[in-house]
Amino acid sequence: MGEQALKHFGVTEADLLGAGDQSRAYRLGEASVLRVFSTQTPLTQVRALDAFYRGLDTRAVTFAVPRFDEVLQVGEATCVVEARIPGMALSATSNRGSART
Repeated sequence: MGEQALKHFGVTEADLLGAGDQSRAYRLGEASVLRVFSTQTPLTQVRALDAFYRGLDTRAVTFAVPRFDEVLQVGEATCVVEARIPGMALSATSNRGSART
């Protein structure tokens, strides 16, 4: 997924932070992440998501929300450069999927 994009940004598979159905996230320095979307994800969809995030009023929340610094097309892949949000992946939490009574 997005070999041309990885070359463009100078990252390799060793920089992979995680992968999902729609995208793969790569370390891009200490403070940024490169997200390379599936070729099935159109640029217009990612631009709409960017507009949604920018429209959120985050003054009252105590957690970080995604912020895209750049949305672009590299070859056939839609890419996003975004601020890296510190913390752990939700998939790493021990209570995921368990019910409490």
